[in-house]
Amino acid sequence: SRIAGEDAVTRFFDPLTLIKFGLPCSALSASWLRARLQAGESGSKYGYMPNADWVSVLVDALQKRMVEAGVDIQLNATASRFQLNHRMNRVSGVIREDGGVLKTRSVVAALTPPILEQLTGDVSDPQLSKIQYTGVVSTVMATRQNVPLDRYWTNFIQPNFSFGGIFRLDLLNDSLGHPGIRLLNFCTHVRDREHGSMLRWSPDQIEQTYRSDFKRRFGMELTPEWCHTSRIPYYSPVFVNGYQNPSVQHSRIQNV
Repeated sequence: SRIAGEDAVTRFFDPLTLIKFGLPCSALSASWLRARLQAGESGSKYGYMPNADWVSVLVDALQKRMVEAGVDIQLNATASRFQLNHRMNRVSGVIREDGGVLKTRSVVAALTPPILEQLTGDVSDPQLSKIQYTGVVSTVMATRQNVPLDRYWTNFIQPNFSFGGIFRLDLLNDSLGHPGIRLLNFCTHVRDREHGSMLRWSPDQIEQTYRSDFKRRFGMELTPEWCHTSRIPYYSPVFVNGYQNPSVQHSRIQNV
């Protein structure tokens, strides 16, 4: 506010944070914003790999190293809850969705706090339970049409549309897709989790809404060759004013 003026906050920064968190700047942590501005992501030496999916490359390399170290990786094994020893305040096992139990000495839970809270049942950690999360709806559409977007990332702040941003993935990595294909990634951060939330919409409803708003914004009918829609219920913490990173150790369960 001091450097850029209140008008810049009202017309530029507030709309951006409303897109991401559903909150104005005044409700959010300045420490979070400062950390993001200092992150230097655009100057990083790491990036997208031509003719490869960099996420798969990273995961495959990690899996290879873990297997070589003797780790037993169980794929597609969904955890439904923890088996708790209440007397010892410890997790004694992880109960899988198929009914199997993995006996455990300790748990490293690389999970969003709302999901971890579901696994621990009535043993709640106050630090974790108060952390709010946004979800994300993301649709990739492939088209051969010329589209009026000539940059990788475009935010839409005024007026509001069903999408907060569109990424042209082919401009970031031109080896994605087939020659002549434009890959548009529509993205919406969703804080609302009620019955009518966009996180609960069908892929067809999401895709039709995105196409309708695209036409309203650019005046052209988008005719994709294919679409792929993902809904991620827990995507990002809401870094509210006074947010603190939770402790690495669960406050009520000794071995989590």
